[in-house]
Amino acid sequence: TGSMLLTILERLRAFLDEPSLDAKYSNDFMVNHLISPSMVEVLSRLSLTYDNPVVLRHEVTTVKDQQYYQLPPNIGEIMRVAEVDDNGRVTRESLPRGLYNPRGQGWSIEGNQLSIMPFPSTGETFDIFYLPNGDFRPCYFDGSTTAKGGRLDATRKILTVATSTTPSPTLGALDFRENAYSGATLRLWNAANTIVEERIVSSYDVSNKTITVRSAFTTSMPESTTDLRFELIPSGFQSLWQAIVASAAIKLGTMRSISQKQMQFLVLQYKSSIKTIGDNLSYMQMRIPKHFDKNTVDNRRGWNILG
Repeated sequence: TGSMLLTILERLRAFLDEPSLDAKYSNDFMVNHLISPSMVEVLSRLSLTYDNPVVLRHEVTTVKDQQYYQLPPNIGEIMRVAEVDDNGRVTRESLPRGLYNPRGQGWSIEGNQLSIMPFPSTGETFDIFYLPNGDFRPCYFDGSTTAKGGRLDATRKILTVATSTTPSPTLGALDFRENAYSGATLRLWNAANTIVEERIVSSYDVSNKTITVRSAFTTSMPESTTDLRFELIPSGFQSLWQAIVASAAIKLGTMRSISQKQMQFLVLQYKSSIKTIGDNLSYMQMRIPKHFDKNTVDNRRGWNILG
């Protein structure tokens, strides 16, 4: 099929000789309880070393005397809180400070909320720059019905999930948290199922079931004429798929109480796969190799600090 999720399932069943017919564990069970947690686990282990992180921006407008502001559900690391002009230049920045700082904390993270102290004295708009943690529910729609497909708009940047009332993924489950798929990859097939394209998701509107990508799909992707196949997954490196397979196989092997020898084999496969994808992602940007960057706003005097 070319689907990442179905490919992972096939490899996972092959690793442990798990039958697909009359199986003890269904495909949906394995996606929701083995593949999904393994996906988050693998992505988290790679997050400190890779050269190609997806940096997202979440806009927040402060309200006078309001301390707390809701954050997106998939924040892995906040890089900065700053004002950005129309040209994409950071003009002012807010820095976090300690709890006992005489000027107040500035901003801090409390659970899934942003806290600002002292409280804002007026309404200001700023962006939170953050890295997603990969914690979303992967799913695959085969496009066979209006409940199992999606349609592109004329810009080819917005996909409406399932033109019927209720989306029904062929595999996995649709995440119902606002912006849960931001930073994920939308993998889309054309109407003839002969071309696959991948785009990074910039936003996800739960109410309207729309997924917006950063860059438009090409003209080979038809607009609003048919229900298309698509899936929501991490970036599609084969080595990443294999690392997720090996991690899920260890979990499935634990459920099945396999022998120590078999488990050692799975652990070896996992170590090999995670090393391969780690090497792939850690040396992508070699124009400026790994180094400590001294030319930053924190080393410059007179930088405009908010709060």
